[in-house]
Amino acid sequence: MAIITGSAARTFRLLVGISIVGAGVSIALTLFYLWLSGAPMRPAVVLVAIFGVGLTVLVAGGLMALIYYSAQSGHDSRAAGPTPGKG
Repeated sequence: MAIITGSAARTFRLLVGISIVGAGVSIALTLFYLWLSGAPMRPAVVLVAIFGVGLTVLVAGGLMALIYYSAQSGHDSRAAGPTPGKG
């Protein structure tokens, strides 16, 4: 197993934290927009806004952080095999 440096793990945590904050901001902006539009704010509408928008942003940010973490761990370069022209 490859030893993962602390900087990759810290960056992963930072990216996940940014995606959590981004999900919260997007939920707040969505609910604010719904409130401004004058639509009735029924519980079902609020839940759909929270889960639909929030989870979409959270999952997208988490997947992007995992892609970054995977690329920084060195597993991708080992799986690709030797670099052409070297060795």
